[in-house]
Amino acid sequence: MTAQTPYKTLPIPKDLYIPITYAIYEAIWNAIDKDDPKAKDMVEWYVETIGFSAYSLVEKLKEKGIEVKLPS
Repeated sequence: MTAQTPYKTLPIPKDLYIPITYAIYEAIWNAIDKDDPKAKDMVEWYVETIGFSAYSLVEKLKEKGIEVKLPS
């Protein structure tokens, strides 16, 4: 597994993948709570890139009246 940065691709050890994706999920959840204007973009990125467990993030945005475009 890897993570793409503007500078290079970073290898992610398999045993760190879940903790890293959870940390990203938690950061996005907090951004939604703080009404961060970038939260919608973050959720759309998460849905496209990580996918699993994104449903609750999408629902949380809907509660705030923000619709997220999901991939078909």
